[in-house]
Order: sequence, then C-alpha cells, then structure tokens
Amino acid sequence: MDIVRVHGGLTPGMEGVIDFSANINPLGPPAPVLEGLRDRMRDAIATYPDPLCGALKGALSSYLGVGEGNIIVGNGSTQLIYLLVNALRPSRALVIEPSFSEYRNALILSGSRVEDFSLREEGGFCLPVRDLLRVLSRGYDMVFLANPSSPRGEFISADGVMEIARVTERLGTWLVVDEAFIDFCGGGSFAGKAVEMERVIVLRSMTKFFSLPGLRLGYGISGKGVIDLLSRHLPPWSVNGPAQVAGILALKERGFVERTLSWLEGERGWMIRAIRAVEGLQPYPSHTNFLLIRIEREGINSRGLQEMLLSRGIYVRDCSSFRGLGDRFFRVAILGRDENRLLLEALKDIFKG
Repeated sequence: MDIVRVHGGLTPGMEGVIDFSANINPLGPPAPVLEGLRDRMRDAIATYPDPLCGALKGALSSYLGVGEGNIIVGNGSTQLIYLLVNALRPSRALVIEPSFSEYRNALILSGSRVEDFSLREEGGFCLPVRDLLRVLSRGYDMVFLANPSSPRGEFISADGVMEIARVTERLGTWLVVDEAFIDFCGGGSFAGKAVEMERVIVLRSMTKFFSLPGLRLGYGISGKGVIDLLSRHLPPWSVNGPAQVAGILALKERGFVERTLSWLEGERGWMIRAIRAVEGLQPYPSHTNFLLIRIEREGINSRGLQEMLLSRGIYVRDCSSFRGLGDRFFRVAILGRDENRLLLEALKDIFKG
C-alpha cells in the first residue's frame, strides 16, 4: 500500500530550531485562551468531556451562521477525513494532487480505488475547473478538494466551488471541501452552502489559525442527515476537555482574527518580494500563511536545501513527498519578521553567486 506519512513539524531532538515547516499562526494562541485554560484546567482534566461537544457546537454555530445539527466536531480535521471515508465507503475516488497525503491514505486503507487529477506546473498548480468537471463526468463516488490548496495556497471563490458542487450533486459524487486554511483568507467559506446540499461536506480546522495544534480540534459542516450518519461512526469522547474549552474561548476572539489578517497581508507581501529577490528561487502567489517555492538553481534540491538550512537552525518543508512535485520544491510558513529575516539571510547566503 502506498501510504505516505510525511508532514511538517519538528521531531524530538530538534529543540532550538526555528520551524518553518508547520503552518501555524505565530500570533497565537490568543492570550485569553491560555488564561481561560489555566482557570478551567482542573475541571477540564478531572471530568469526562462532553461527548456531544454541545457548548462548542453552539459557539461554532454562532461563528459560522449554521445550525448546531449541521456540525460535527473531531480530534482534528484529519480524524474526520478518516471518519467520513470509513462511513461513506467510496469505491472509486478522485484526489486533486499535489495535496494533503492523508486523503489518499484514508481512501487506500478503506479499500477505495484512488485516481489522481494532477495539477500542472506550467499552470502554476492552479485548478482548471473546466478540466476537473470533464474528469468528474467519468463517475466517482468521492472527490477531495482543498480550498485553499496545500502546498500551493490557491484560493477558489465560493462561486467557483459551487460550480463544482452542482456537478458533483448531479453525478451523485461526494464532494469533500477541506478548508483547513480558509480562516487565513478572511472569508469565502462554502460552509453556509454545504448545509443546503445533499453530498457536500466541508472540513475545517481550529489548530492552524488559532495556533492550537497540540490540542487537535477540527470540525465538519454538512446537511443534518449527513452529520447524523457521520456522528454514528465517531468514537465517544473524541474531543478532550481542554480542547473543547480552548475552542469555545478562541471563537470569541474576533480581535485576534482581525489582527492576524492584517498582519498576514503585510508580512506575506514582504516575504514574497524578499524571496523573489533571491536569484534561483521562485515563490508562488498564496492566499494563506505559507509559500510554495521552486528552486531554479542547478545543483541544489529540496532535500539538500532542507539539510543546509537545518545546519543553521532553520527547518523548512521538503515537498518532494507530495505527489506531482519533484525535488525542486519546498514550502515555508510565514512567521514573525525576525524569524523571516533569519530565513531570508540564510537563503541569500546559500544562493549567492
């Protein structure tokens, strides 16, 4: 089985390294979340968590503008990927590549036949919607669509997703829209439309934007019948007490959301310009908090660059494990200006001359 489990994030023994490989908001977690967790930690640990996540669903309902019955909460959105694949059992599925490897892993482990829709380098790894619709007409039980995409960072408008959804609804294909990074776009979620459709499931994550990866917290939005079906497959107590508390508190932090979006717009623009100025590197435009970068200098590949940077205390994501990307691509998260400057200085030194 072609199971690939290479992800961003530091591993034990990498203390003191600046991590550009995991796409976590450097402005968080919000201070009120940490303070609230400290105040509630004893009860959150010493009692069983609410197995239905009632209070958290209520907070999400207000945040999203959808009914509580249209929401399922899980131990990170990755758990929900495996859950929905096991519950819906697609026999033939389409994955848009390059993308998050756990779509394919979940499908393979469930016995699905998995086919690729490969984005092309000459098209900037952007999604050609018309071409996708033609391929979907061949007949699939499920298709995964990341919006924004990873590792590219392309954003498709809600109207664009609707064009795809209308076709998948007509064909009887499950459309899974992974919006793990949508919060960084400041809008454009398909969640409000998904609740009105029969075969659309939107997945979202609280770990990246609110900087809570250690707590594992994700959720899905769909029609009530779909959520009821998926909920029957969800193990009891999937979301621990501290995660539920943190999620409720984070959703109240509208000021944190606004600060993040304002910071990201400026820092992302600065970083793209700075990387473009390094001869031998070409960053792709992004709507997210990360950048995909192509190496155009002969004699340097992504693995070698990762090792050279690690020797300087900097860790980036080697993208050679992504299907459809070779050893000329790497990805970096957008961190604070001081960390970003250190990365740029290291890249300039490596690519000088």
